[in-house]
Amino acid sequence: MMGGSVRKGFAAATRQVSRCWVLVSVVFVLGGCGLFGSPSNPEPEPAPPIPTVIGMEPRAIQALPGERVEIDVRMTDADGQPFEPYSFEWWSVIDRLEGGGGWSSENGLMCDAEPSVETLSPGVRRLSFVAGRRGQCTINVRIKTCGGLRDIPCINSESADFGPVFVNIMGGDTASVAPMQPSVTIVPGESRPVWAIPMLEPDKDGLRYPSGQSWTVSVSDSSVAVVDGTRRVKGVAPGSAEIEFRSGDAVATIPLTVVSGTVGAPPDGRMRMEVIDFDGITDTGDIRDVPATLVNPIFPHKHRMSLDSRGWPSAVFEVSAVGVHWHGVLQMEWTGSGFGIQQVGDPFENYWQPQYAVDKAGTRFVATQSSLMQGLHLAVQKPGYEPGRWDFYPLPRRIDIDGAADDDMLIQGDVQLDTDREGISILKRPDGGVWVAYVVWHHDRTDPETPCVRLLRLATATADGVQVRDVEELRFSEGVNGCEAAAKKQAREVANLLLMPPAPGRNLPDILLLEQELNVKFSYPRLYRADGGQWNRTDWPIDGLLEDNLSSMYRLPVEAAVPAPVPQDEAARLVWSMNFDTFSDELELAYFGSPFDDGPYPVCFCDPGDPVELFALQNDGSVWVGDGNLSPLLKFTRNGRLVRDYPELQIPAAGETDEWVGMNNVWGWAADDSRFFFMVNHSGCRLDLVVITPPRMARDDAPDTEGARLGDLLTATELNLRPMELPDGSVMLQAGARFDLARNHELDPLSGLWRAAPPAVSGGGAGWSKVMQPLPMQDYQSPEQFFALDSHPGVIFGIWTSRHTGIDELVESHDGGATWTNPRELGGFIFKAVQVGKGLAFITHQPVDGADGGRPTEVGTWFLQDMTVDEPIIVELGARVPVPSNQYSQIGSRLNILPLPDGFMVLMSLDGTAWRSGRLDIRKYDSTGTLVDSCVSDVRESLEMDLSTAEAFDVAGDSDTGVIMLRHEAKGAGAEYHAYYSFDLFRTEAESILPGFWEPPMKAVRMDDGSLAFLGTMNVAPDLERAAWTVTADGESWSDPSLLRPEGGFDQEIWGATATSDGKVLVILGDNQLWRAGGTGLNQVMDGIALRVPQP
Repeated sequence: MMGGSVRKGFAAATRQVSRCWVLVSVVFVLGGCGLFGSPSNPEPEPAPPIPTVIGMEPRAIQALPGERVEIDVRMTDADGQPFEPYSFEWWSVIDRLEGGGGWSSENGLMCDAEPSVETLSPGVRRLSFVAGRRGQCTINVRIKTCGGLRDIPCINSESADFGPVFVNIMGGDTASVAPMQPSVTIVPGESRPVWAIPMLEPDKDGLRYPSGQSWTVSVSDSSVAVVDGTRRVKGVAPGSAEIEFRSGDAVATIPLTVVSGTVGAPPDGRMRMEVIDFDGITDTGDIRDVPATLVNPIFPHKHRMSLDSRGWPSAVFEVSAVGVHWHGVLQMEWTGSGFGIQQVGDPFENYWQPQYAVDKAGTRFVATQSSLMQGLHLAVQKPGYEPGRWDFYPLPRRIDIDGAADDDMLIQGDVQLDTDREGISILKRPDGGVWVAYVVWHHDRTDPETPCVRLLRLATATADGVQVRDVEELRFSEGVNGCEAAAKKQAREVANLLLMPPAPGRNLPDILLLEQELNVKFSYPRLYRADGGQWNRTDWPIDGLLEDNLSSMYRLPVEAAVPAPVPQDEAARLVWSMNFDTFSDELELAYFGSPFDDGPYPVCFCDPGDPVELFALQNDGSVWVGDGNLSPLLKFTRNGRLVRDYPELQIPAAGETDEWVGMNNVWGWAADDSRFFFMVNHSGCRLDLVVITPPRMARDDAPDTEGARLGDLLTATELNLRPMELPDGSVMLQAGARFDLARNHELDPLSGLWRAAPPAVSGGGAGWSKVMQPLPMQDYQSPEQFFALDSHPGVIFGIWTSRHTGIDELVESHDGGATWTNPRELGGFIFKAVQVGKGLAFITHQPVDGADGGRPTEVGTWFLQDMTVDEPIIVELGARVPVPSNQYSQIGSRLNILPLPDGFMVLMSLDGTAWRSGRLDIRKYDSTGTLVDSCVSDVRESLEMDLSTAEAFDVAGDSDTGVIMLRHEAKGAGAEYHAYYSFDLFRTEAESILPGFWEPPMKAVRMDDGSLAFLGTMNVAPDLERAAWTVTADGESWSDPSLLRPEGGFDQEIWGATATSDGKVLVILGDNQLWRAGGTGLNQVMDGIALRVPQP
């Protein structure tokens, strides 16, 4: 056999027993007398039992054209003695591959040849013939025993059929060798399988066939690479050489290149997977002048890819050749820098619909259907086996075929149902090996009432064998149109079959089977679970779903089994759908079971569409679901959100643009604790491996040094939050109150007043809790700015807007922010306030006296000497400044107030000229509110500076305090920020440019050493926008941008930041937890995350 294949057949044969009474005259019964039974008319002898037959077990025999085939059939009685039957008959059918092909069962010929049936000894027959034209031949034997009288020897009879024995007439002398790989590139130390197919000369019709002959591999330069074993090539040192494939006198070579590099797991990104030379334009490729095509599987992505214990992927797929009798299952494996290849089974074998898994020991399992060996088989490749060596085990169709002497179940003839309908599913076992669930059909002629039998079986396989148990034997009536039509009519047709991981506390997997009914566009999910040795079936509550606005227009649900969650039990194990169309504006009905027993978690968007096959992956408690394409995916978060994701845009193929999205069909998938792996058929032309690390979700209970999730919100609105550290090290954050339209107008989870306790240990993080919760349909009143004094421990001061008067008030809390008391009126709308000693300085934005409505407005500057008194004295500092109507909408970037070590500074640009030009007005006050310096610039030709980005900073060795602010210019990759800084209130100034491209806005944080960090959303790459910062100590030079949460989503926003007394910066950011930036179809969902990072 090719590649050292081992084939293990059934232990007993299939047979049919029939009894026949042959009467030679009419029987009269008169007065107790009859034809037989009297001394003159003795009873006929009964027919002897059918003998034990050895040699006709269902199996496959390989033969070359012109080779003599011999099959010895031995018959013994119950005592083991040779047995001679009354008659010994045979018949055969051949499926020709040559001369036009087709089936033939010509009389008198055995496999297209004159047969010889020879009696070698009593009870022994030898069937022999010379193999003729190429094809597959089946041989069956019928043995008949008789009992009777001396003159009538066969009155009573029994007969049985044995077989079939499959004779595969293939092969010959090699004329050429077809290497699978057009070339090989490896790194030193990497061992990669290589493969080739020895071919015959084309026949008279130009068709080509594998020769089946052995072949060898050699390398032209051993200083570059060597042959590792028999069919692996191992890199030695960088250089070039050739790999030679030889079979007989036929030789072929391919180039080999060893490049510098290291052996390791595949990196994130997209890389060419299949090594056959597909041209990327048509759906055919080339195996050394042999046109080949990828075979689209019925279930494209189910169990085609697996990971070994290192997290290295391997996969199987089908390839057929044009004009060549070859339909192979190829196994691809990552070898350290690329992919190696081997064929599963012999080159003559025709496998289809393979299911694949690699267990924790590295043993590979391929469950598949076979045309040559017939039926379902499990191919096993142990670690250390050479490429091409597989052990084969049949997956028995019935327990009583495995070893019993009798079976009344026919698996042949016109009553056999189509084997394409025999579902199969594979799942790796935690302790090693795999489980294989499969469905087979039988027709039982001995049961006229319910002759149709559907068997659901579970095989437990290890590297050394297979054990099978029955899960369910379902019998049903045949009707007038046969079992197949009856199965559809009675909802017994199997739409799909899936194994799922064992439920907690159980050691056998769950089995999900979908039953389909004729003329009904949905199917019925059935779950099978073992309990105490018994398998119990649970039906999904489909009736409840049908009442939920469903109708017959909905198609059958298709499901996806989800790998075990990380961590365990935090998300759905089962996902299934009715009409799942991720491209429509509205999604269709999807159900997530967590787990099955708890019933579905409904997410309903009712928009009928075409049925699809789903796949799903799970990581960190969230589930990604796809409809057969790499994009879009739907992400069902552990927080109950349903969002759309587009990983495809992050890993485009060469020359791929957005219009190619959806042309990447997923043919296999796998996941480990940290990454997703996809085998993608790109536009029907080639296979790619796509590796993606999913964004890491922040956790609600995590310390903020790891990123504490505060809640999420459905928003496209920029948030401007102001976290404030108090003297005891705690932090207050007002996150506002927003309605969530996706959740029945409830308040989003981020809304409310949050507090972080002081870090429990030095350098550690803090836990966050919500101290005030907004209530739906009620006014929410909570401070937005917070202050504290060392002289008043346990007291938090805040500013809120009175819901009764609309006037801002100073309030205080003595219970950590849960309640607020002692309101004192401050007046107007306070734009921003800063603490100055025991007092406050603030700027207000309020209507002009007598104005009706919000315009015209004016800005005032105010000072409060002592915030602790019950009747605070508030002083207005200078005249109010009117807000020009052309600058009203930009007022947020036209005002600021900054704390200074010895006072505060007010900045304005509200002079009424064109909004892109104007004067810069800066005023500096001391700690008593006395003006100590001011500067109003001349009209600037370009006054686009964003005063909300202004911040004071100190330069080491310089006693003057500098002020810096930013403006931005639109660039192709985002916004380029320019910094303007001055040490004399902008009487003189300098300019610098921040590195990188950003998305507005930017926020400044002053570090303990006086330097400044500017935080914002950086355009890292197209559709990749991450929170980052860059730092300056002098306004002129800037550090390279550093990402704040590189493991997060691809769209992040800075909502607020403040320096903390433990030498860190507390950042409040939004993170979409997705593989692309921006909302698409579904609204954008952002997680609000508190992240404490060391000061740079």
